[in-house]
Amino acid sequence: QRFEARGKNPDAWHYHALGLRRAAALLWDRIEAANDYEEKGDWMFAVGRVAMMLEGLAVEVLIKAILVLSNPEKFVRDGRWTLRGEEGHDLLELISDAGVALESTQEADLLARLRAFVGWAGRYPIPLKYEQWTPKAVGEHAIEIPPGTYYSTADRDKVEALFSRLEAVLKERMEA
Repeated sequence: QRFEARGKNPDAWHYHALGLRRAAALLWDRIEAANDYEEKGDWMFAVGRVAMMLEGLAVEVLIKAILVLSNPEKFVRDGRWTLRGEEGHDLLELISDAGVALESTQEADLLARLRAFVGWAGRYPIPLKYEQWTPKAVGEHAIEIPPGTYYSTADRDKVEALFSRLEAVLKERMEA
C-alpha cells in the first residue's frame, strides 16, 4: 500500500526531481569554481556528463510526476511501476505523453541530449551501438552530432528554464 501511495503521489516525484537537480547543481558549481581554463576543462570532462545525466533524470522524474498526476492507475498498479525499459527514458515521448508542447527545436535538442546522457553518456564511456556515437552527414555541407556527445555549462540554464516550465505545468494541473 505504501508503494502504491508513494508511486501515485506527484509530490513525491517532484521532490525526487528536486533532489536530482540539487545533485547536478553541486557538480555544475564545482565546474564553475575552477580557477582557470585548464582546471575547468578537467572538471568539465570528469563530471560534466554526470551532471547532464542527473539533469536528464530530474527532467524525466518531473515529467513522470505530471503523468502520474494525470493517470496514477496507469503507471502504478499491482505493486509495480509499469513504465519501464528504454521507453521510460525517452524524454521526447514522455513529454508528448504528458501533453506538454515543446517550445522550440532547441528544447527538442536538449531533451534528446538529456535522454542520451541518462541512457548511456552519463553512465558509460560508449553507447550500446557505435551508430549512437557516429556523426551523420546531413546534406552536402552539414554534419549532425549525436546526442550524448556534446554539452556545455550553458545547458545548466537551459535545463533550469525547462524544469521551471514543467514545474509550472505540474502546479497548474494540480490546482485544476
